[in-house]
Amino acid sequence: MSLKISLFAWCLLRNRLPTTANPIKRHILLPNAQLCVGGCGKMEDAEHLILSCDFFGKLWYGISHWLSYHIVFPEHVPDHLYQFDTLGGFSKNNRSAFHLIWLSCVCVIWFERNARVFHQTEASINQLLDKVKFQSYWWLKANHPSFVFSYYSWWLNPLPCLRIIM
Repeated sequence: MSLKISLFAWCLLRNRLPTTANPIKRHILLPNAQLCVGGCGKMEDAEHLILSCDFFGKLWYGISHWLSYHIVFPEHVPDHLYQFDTLGGFSKNNRSAFHLIWLSCVCVIWFERNARVFHQTEASINQLLDKVKFQSYWWLKANHPSFVFSYYSWWLNPLPCLRIIM
């Protein structure tokens, strides 16, 4: 995982991402420019964008289905991260793997948000879910030398790859 991703996560957890809500507070943008790019019609701030947007919020349900977990997500980003980190139990390796999946998901949401704002392109939830699976797989391969599973195994059923038995 790069320094850029770590800095992004730091900004997210401290509500310092340049969503439309922050430039409006600083009078850089007009208040009518505050709508979420997910198309939900609500004001865009980091917590809304990452957790509760009608469009981007569907990604978390796709992730929970992929991981075979049925959970109720908290409303605040730090609580969401903590809950997600502990889905696989409290072993250091599982927390690290779930942390990488969470970071991958929030990065994919942020990059999609920026693609919509700056390039006027849109991906579907299924495309975003595939990006999370792909990115998290390569981050795990890079950060955990003992991770020897194929991308197909990861894409199909990630819990056995993390040695979590349900």
